[in-house]
Amino acid sequence: MGEKSATIVKTGFGNVGILQNGAKISRLWLPGLSRNELVQRIRKYSPTVSFTKNSPLIEKLTRYFNGHEVTFNCPIDYENFPDFSITVLKELQKIGWGKIETYKGLAERIGKPRAARAIGMVMAKNPVPLIIPCHRVIRSDGGLGGFTTPLGVELKRRMLALESKL
Repeated sequence: MGEKSATIVKTGFGNVGILQNGAKISRLWLPGLSRNELVQRIRKYSPTVSFTKNSPLIEKLTRYFNGHEVTFNCPIDYENFPDFSITVLKELQKIGWGKIETYKGLAERIGKPRAARAIGMVMAKNPVPLIIPCHRVIRSDGGLGGFTTPLGVELKRRMLALESKL
């Protein structure tokens, strides 16, 4: 395991928090929290973490929230995740900028066509939203579904609009 570090990035949508384990991204907090709230959340996961301004994600996050297409191809720390969750999250990571998928469609993509609800539960625990783009998954009826962030579905709506999908 590498040394843990954290970064807080100010974007056009608000503050984004990043927790890294060496080169791997462990957690990402989307906009909706103040800088102090982010520091508290990050310290909850890693009480002795050192804060830095040198994350390779800073430029990509800034570009994304300014409306530029970005591909996040950074390594993710999947430690302590069950195999099913890892399968779902890795498949979800394949949904590119400007694309959307349904929960049911994602279930079919992993060969578990009846697992749409289970997929929703995995996505609710997604440790790195945006890098693993759970905002790009919607309900079969076209509804947005859920989004487990401080700003909830409104942030999902804004992110999809940013990608010109709403």
